[in-house]
Amino acid sequence: MKKKKTAQGVAILFIMALLAGCGTSKEAAELNTYLAQNHPAPEKKSSPAPEELAAALEDAGFTVERHEEVKELGITAQRVKAVKDEAYFDVCYSVTDEQDVQDIMEYYIEQYDRCSIIVNDEGAVFCYSSEAVAQQAGFLAE
Repeated sequence: MKKKKTAQGVAILFIMALLAGCGTSKEAAELNTYLAQNHPAPEKKSSPAPEELAAALEDAGFTVERHEEVKELGITAQRVKAVKDEAYFDVCYSVTDEQDVQDIMEYYIEQYDRCSIIVNDEGAVFCYSSEAVAQQAGFLAE
């Protein structure tokens, strides 16, 4: 019984090894070229730069403040804070420390009654009151 299972295992490994070698690297390269030319990957839209964000929010009628730190937390970051009536958009750019990101998120949750928070891989923490505000800022596609 053990010999039969061992033989089956060896046969399966042999078949897997054969299948792993199926095709050539030339065929794979041709397929990759075809896919790249005919089905390009969607462009990744990065978040708007602080200047672009501030300008878009000012154009939308927001009062915009810019700071080089989150004073309440003592964290160095490029901060853009915009307010219009009950609507707001508050973002900290260039946040490099993981604990600082966590502290900023907790600060936003404490400061704002309702908020959406997004952290991107570029070191920015975004907090906004609604999708409409995020669209006005050029952060979300309309």
